[in-house]
Amino acid sequence: MNQCIRFEKVTKYYGEKKIVDDVSLSIDKGELVTVLGPSGSGKTTMLKMINGIVQPDSGSIYVYDQDVAKCDIVNLRRRIGYVVQETVLFPHLDIYHNISYVPSLIGISKSKTKRRVRDLVDMLQLDKSMLKRYCDELSGGEKQRIGIARALAASPEIMLMDEPFGALDPETRAILQDELLRIWKELNMTIFFITHDVSEAEKLGSRILVMNEGVLEDKVPAICVD
Repeated sequence: MNQCIRFEKVTKYYGEKKIVDDVSLSIDKGELVTVLGPSGSGKTTMLKMINGIVQPDSGSIYVYDQDVAKCDIVNLRRRIGYVVQETVLFPHLDIYHNISYVPSLIGISKSKTKRRVRDLVDMLQLDKSMLKRYCDELSGGEKQRIGIARALAASPEIMLMDEPFGALDPETRAILQDELLRIWKELNMTIFFITHDVSEAEKLGSRILVMNEGVLEDKVPAICVD
């Protein structure tokens, strides 16, 4: 497989506290890597460094052999989808325009954008009538589906997901986990997925990483770590 993401001896401090401690890691194209660890372990900081939201204090991060600190960060982020636990939708836009926002922003034609939105609605098994609704009319699970659709709208090569299902009820969470696995297999994307739930990490991950006090560990704990 082609190498997609690489950390080389990356360290990050917040004040005097070392949040990421000399991490080296390679992720191949098409992997779904789950990162497991308690709050404050450094896993979200690692995720944010991949698309340049946070800069390391030492070491380097590469995406497709481009040093994140030296590349065109706008172009880099266009290749990366981003989904968080509390999906922030634009309340003044209907769902169609929420999903189509990034394609429109980067100059994709209206006709291609319309086809892309239609394909994503089918892929995520959404009701097409939902496209005319607004975010305050949606359930938590529906909002997360729309968040995933929006992240996929510009056909990113990498998806960063920071506990995207953590606030959902168990039934909805299980459904969205299954949908994510189906999408991952269909699109052959590289996904970096953060969770604090062992069962979720095991269900989703083609590889599981464990963060503890900023250090990558090999052993996967037998119980939930948070």
